[in-house]
Amino acid sequence: MESHWFFYPKYGTDIVDKVVGCFVNEYLSWEHNGYYWSIDKMPNHNGWFRLCASPDGNTDYYTETCFSDEVVSGKDLTENMLILLTGENGCATQHDLDDPDNNDWCLEEVCIDEVLLCLSAEGTHIYAPCGDRLWARSVDTGKHEMIDMMDFILTRKVA
Repeated sequence: MESHWFFYPKYGTDIVDKVVGCFVNEYLSWEHNGYYWSIDKMPNHNGWFRLCASPDGNTDYYTETCFSDEVVSGKDLTENMLILLTGENGCATQHDLDDPDNNDWCLEEVCIDEVLLCLSAEGTHIYAPCGDRLWARSVDTGKHEMIDMMDFILTRKVA
């Protein structure tokens, strides 16, 4: 089962690589569980990137959602740029909501698409093909939907 996400980041390649690499390896354990992943610029589609995840055998431990309730480390917040996932428009949540002085963040129940949403430019969408359907999420509204792939292709307005 190979998975793909297409997105248009608002940050440079180095930042996107750090954030996504840290999230998928440290919080989703893709590499540890036998999943290879890559982020590639899309040829002939200026600014668009593709995140690809593919298994090397067993797919029992694949997940797109973080289930760890551990506090995000200071190193991950700074060196790996996960600070971009915090705050009002971020997907990370405060670790202890009952503590008003809490400055700790958590990625529990954060999905890879939410990370990509935080990294994507306004006015764009995140796309993930799913067989003959296309999952799409608006960066502006956060609304997502499943679209019939053929309907999407045939009704797309071409510039």
